[in-house]
Amino acid sequence: KRWLFRTLESLVPETFGDYYEPFVGSATVYFRFVNRKKSKAFLSDTIRPLIDCYRTVRSSPLEVVRTAQEWAVNPEEYYSVREAEFKENSVESAARFLYLNRFCFNGLYRENSKGKFNVPFGRPKNLLMTDESIIESCAVRLRSRTSLRCLDFEKALITCKDRDFIYLDPPYLAGHRTNGFVDYNAQIFSVSDQLRLARKFSELNDLGAYVVLSNADHDSIREQYGKYSTIPVSRFSSMAGNLQHRGESTELVILSDRAAHEAGLR
Repeated sequence: KRWLFRTLESLVPETFGDYYEPFVGSATVYFRFVNRKKSKAFLSDTIRPLIDCYRTVRSSPLEVVRTAQEWAVNPEEYYSVREAEFKENSVESAARFLYLNRFCFNGLYRENSKGKFNVPFGRPKNLLMTDESIIESCAVRLRSRTSLRCLDFEKALITCKDRDFIYLDPPYLAGHRTNGFVDYNAQIFSVSDQLRLARKFSELNDLGAYVVLSNADHDSIREQYGKYSTIPVSRFSSMAGNLQHRGESTELVILSDRAAHEAGLR
């Protein structure tokens, strides 16, 4: 979400209660904006290997990154690591997750019907693994008033209250351009899940929380959040395998009433 930083920076409230991010992914918003606020943070996702990786990085950062650095960066090594089996919550498992995410196609996380990670090698230009100091810095932040949980978003948000800050970044519906994984996105986060999320957004709004949601600029999304303030944001998308589907695409940032008021939009 680094491309969205300029927009998000103006939407993070100066003061707030706790922070929730139930589709945490790479946690770029948390690391860039939230941890400095000295609030409690509740980070969660339904991807178990991701949460296990964060937990292991928090406890053993150098062991994780040094293990990942031992693997060469080429297709043969990549596919060997991809097929390897490691115990959950182990240093090797966390290193595998980092290595595959770093060097797979566009940093995607996708599993096949058997639950196996199946994203191909990405032909990366930068062959260096993440710097040790970056991983150590992440570990320090994750140890500070931060909870890591593997939960569905509704369960993760059940304890939210007035003036908490929630950032929602679900798997997108298809926008004006396909990202090449639309069918897969629909499997892991269906239209009914999008409707559940819209209802939860409304509940959080009624609580008086600061809620910021990113989603595709899609007719159904505009309809679901029609009464809320929205900010269209354009970016270049290179996700599609087909060149004709690459180019400028528009996404929506949707704000709860309190978030819109804080941003001067209401």
